[in-house]
Amino acid sequence: MERKLVTIQKIKEVKTHPNADSLDLATVLGWQVVVKRGEFKPGDLCVFFEVDSVLPEHPVFEFMRNKYFRVRTVRFRKELSQGLAMPLNIVNEIVGDRIVGAMAYMEGMDLTKLLGVKKHEVPIPLGSDAKGPFPHFIPKTDEIRVQTIASDIFNEIEGKQLYVSVKMDGTSGTFYSTAVDSSTPDESGFGVCSRNLEIKDGDNPYWRVARKYNLEKVLPLGFAIQGEVCGPGIQKNPMKLTEYDLFVFNVYDYVNRKYLGYDEFVAFVNKLGLKRVPCITDQFVFDRNRHSLNYLLEMAKGKYDGTTNDREGIVIRPVVEAYSDVLKGRLSFKVLNNDYLEKEQ
Repeated sequence: MERKLVTIQKIKEVKTHPNADSLDLATVLGWQVVVKRGEFKPGDLCVFFEVDSVLPEHPVFEFMRNKYFRVRTVRFRKELSQGLAMPLNIVNEIVGDRIVGAMAYMEGMDLTKLLGVKKHEVPIPLGSDAKGPFPHFIPKTDEIRVQTIASDIFNEIEGKQLYVSVKMDGTSGTFYSTAVDSSTPDESGFGVCSRNLEIKDGDNPYWRVARKYNLEKVLPLGFAIQGEVCGPGIQKNPMKLTEYDLFVFNVYDYVNRKYLGYDEFVAFVNKLGLKRVPCITDQFVFDRNRHSLNYLLEMAKGKYDGTTNDREGIVIRPVVEAYSDVLKGRLSFKVLNNDYLEKEQ
């Protein structure tokens, strides 16, 4: 499911901020957002900007200039705020009447492109030029955050056996192998990719780990592995690694267009002598009578092994691969550690 950074959403709840006379606490989807006192009431529609939205330089957003127009996880008077909720009339102020006049605001409407909002991406030094776009026959990696889908996704995971893995803090890498006599010659051979691009061979983190594990030789034809490339100079290296390493979280069979289920995934990675992202448990069965959004947020907390650094969070998937009607794709989502998010700022 492609992440929608800006959508029309309903205000579910409004509470008085306990430590500020001019602020309220609003609930949007599964997020708590600090808003101006009296600006919203339950049932109102708002324009909701998710964390990591980068706003355009427009007078409407001038108050965000000192934050470089990036929406972050912050605290206002000790209360957590994750996202930005603004009144509907800002859409008119930004794009004018040329489009808005004929629009009917609907809950869930995606306004990301209309408002010119981009996703914050941490630049990773490649050390070489990009070779081309990310291969179209392999899905990109971008898990949606649980707060955006909690009320619906909980129905889908109820009673399912799930595995919970640590979200390593690095940069996503994809490595694939195709037959030389492929029916699509431009897609033949061995390829190395960042999150959004295919990368030329060179002295960069992606190719270093590819050579470290001899992936060009050992990776079976027709498969792609995806993992977190971690190490010095990447996302502050909270695992305190002394060299680049790869932690695999996906194996994708792109001939049959499917991800390997958990047991097959583990066997595949072990056979190639690779490292997996650490698994917290593969025996978690979700029960709405016992588990909640707050339960998952607490589960996401913790430290990277051997360090005092907060881990980024966790990723939750079913042991048996499943399609999600909510996500319109693979059933998989992430739960980020709020302790990590606050310190990241």
